[in-house]
Amino acid sequence: MKRRDFLSTCGKGLATAALGAGGAGAAARGAQPRLDAGLERGKFAPYVGGEFWVYEPARGIVTVRLVRIIDCKSPAGHRQFTLLFRSHPDDSLAPGTYTLENAESGRFQVYLQSAGADARGNDYRAEFNLV
Repeated sequence: MKRRDFLSTCGKGLATAALGAGGAGAAARGAQPRLDAGLERGKFAPYVGGEFWVYEPARGIVTVRLVRIIDCKSPAGHRQFTLLFRSHPDDSLAPGTYTLENAESGRFQVYLQSAGADARGNDYRAEFNLV
């Protein structure tokens, strides 16, 4: 799959995604998988609706919520998905690689880039193409 096709497919998913906190949410979760031991799509599912701390060098910690996982069409042997996060309207992040963590996940790094903003907050996406 060409990069253009991947971005188009994921972009369509983002454009049509309802940005509510889907899934079971933080309150209904049991034991959660550690994310510092590998970033697989299935490991993120229990965290939908949960908060993460983003370590931002200039300001310290910015809190974001994982609002959705978007599955992208993938060629054979690839697993492509996008994580959609939301921050408070007053907290913005420049595109870049950040360290994220919550009480159960462990620390891990992802590249976050803007996915839009509205009165509810700023949206960020992290795209994955695992081979």
